[in-house]
Amino acid sequence: MQAIILAAGMGSRLRPLTKEMPKALTEVNGQPIITNTLDILSEFKISNVTIVVGYLGDKIKEACGNAYKGMKIQYISNELYSSTNNNYSLYLAKDVVYEDILLIECDLLFKKEILDKMMEYKSECSILVSPYNKETMDGTIIYTDSNDKAIELVLGKYQKSDDDFSKAYKTINIYKFSYEFWQNKFVPELENYINNHDKNSYYEQVLGALIYYRDSDIRIICEDENDWGEIDNVQDLLLAEKKFSVYK
Repeated sequence: MQAIILAAGMGSRLRPLTKEMPKALTEVNGQPIITNTLDILSEFKISNVTIVVGYLGDKIKEACGNAYKGMKIQYISNELYSSTNNNYSLYLAKDVVYEDILLIECDLLFKKEILDKMMEYKSECSILVSPYNKETMDGTIIYTDSNDKAIELVLGKYQKSDDDFSKAYKTINIYKFSYEFWQNKFVPELENYINNHDKNSYYEQVLGALIYYRDSDIRIICEDENDWGEIDNVQDLLLAEKKFSVYK
């Protein structure tokens, strides 16, 4: 299995911490976020990790190197990082995939245990989620049927305050794609979106379209919100310092 880590963004909401340091190297209790991710990936059968870099990308390359605990590390540079978003970063990695893949964003701090079930789960696409908590969460949500199959994905900008969130799940931003799903469904839809719509958008919109078509086996895996954290701003960082006070 391979992994892609998206780490091209400028992390503007974490300034001044990211003025001279990329978001992926932000430290939580003394350890950079991205090396926590790599430590966890090294405990699974991950052969190759592709990191898409952009803003201060050389610092990420220096910190992670070309190999990490037995995993090959390669890099793709998004030279348009300041004017594009994660859909374009992922598009740049479309040709490096040759087997099943994990997709992870660089600003996630998480425990190893949340990957255990995902690595064994059999579906075309698996999405890690937690029950939506309006007090602590924002961003993309997913609705499912009674068998955990995704039936709708809604980006944060399309949500309304009076929506019914009682059955919603927040995406953790860790996904597993089978190679066939990636090659035959996701990449063609991603290419279409990049070429005909917008490079400054989110890959979740592509995934949302595939969910809407209802012809793919896209399912959620639910995990406790205390086992992960997304670090977008200084407040998130302070919360993560408390939540993950002791690293594995």
